[in-house]
Amino acid sequence: MGFYIALLLLSLVALPAAIWFARDALVARLNPWVWAVWGFLSVALPALMLFRLDRLLGEIGLLGATREKPWGGIIGVSIIAVGWFTAYMIHKKILKPKRVATIGTSLNYVGGWLGSLIYQLFLSAGLMLVIYGRDTYRILEEVCPLEPIGEKLFRCAIASTPGALETGLMIIFVAGCLWAAIALGRKTPSAIRIAGWVMLCLFAFGFLEAIDHALEVVMSDDPRALVTKRQQDDIGSTQWVWNAIWLGYLIRSKRVREVYGRNFWGSNESSACSVPT
Repeated sequence: MGFYIALLLLSLVALPAAIWFARDALVARLNPWVWAVWGFLSVALPALMLFRLDRLLGEIGLLGATREKPWGGIIGVSIIAVGWFTAYMIHKKILKPKRVATIGTSLNYVGGWLGSLIYQLFLSAGLMLVIYGRDTYRILEEVCPLEPIGEKLFRCAIASTPGALETGLMIIFVAGCLWAAIALGRKTPSAIRIAGWVMLCLFAFGFLEAIDHALEVVMSDDPRALVTKRQQDDIGSTQWVWNAIWLGYLIRSKRVREVYGRNFWGSNESSACSVPT
C-alpha cells in the first residue's frame, strides 16, 4: 500500500510538468499530448528510479540510518528535485527553442508558472474536499457508531459534520479556487483580481491557523496529543506559505502582465510596455 501511495504522490508532483510541456507545445504548434507525456516522464521516471534505488539500498542495509527522519524527508525532496531538474533541462534545451522559433520571446500565453498556478488552484479545491470528507467520516464514526444505514444516516451525518463556520469556509474557498482557475484559463479581464483575492484570503486564513497551532504547542500540557493533531493538519498549516509565494507572483510577474494587461494590486501597466524574457 505504501508503494502505491508513493506512486500517487509522485504522479501529483509530475503532473504540473506535463501541463507545462503541453501548454508550451501548443504555443509552438506541436502535439501537446506527446509533450505532456514527455513532461510527465521527465519528472517521474528519474525520481521513480532513484526511489527504487533508495529502497534497494535500504533493503541491503546501506541506507538504514538515513531512511529515518529527518534524513528520509531530505532524501525524498532531493530525489524529486532531480526529476524536476531533468524536466527543466529538457524544456530549456529542446522545447523552449521550438517555442521561441514560433512566437519569439513573447510571454503572452497561459503557460509556465501561470499554468502551474491554475493546476494548484484545481488541486487545492480537490484537497479541501478530500480533507473535509475525511474529517466528516471520522466524526461520523465517533459520534454515530451504531446508527443503522437508512433514513437515520442522513440525520447523523448532518449532525456530526464539522462546525458550520468550517463548512461555510470550505464551500467558499473551493468555489473561489475553481472560479479563479477557470477565469485564469479563459483569460478573462477580471481573472487576476479574482485569483489575487482568493490567494490573499487563503494566505490570511492559513497564517491565522498556523499561529493558532503555534499557540496550542506553547500552551498545551500534552505534547504527544499535539504532535498527532499537528500531523493531521500539516497540509492546512503550511499551505499559507505557498499562497504567499503565488500572491507575490501575481503582483510581480511579467507573464501575468503580458497575458492580462495588469498585475494584482493596482498595477495597470500595459502589456505593450512590458519587457519580454
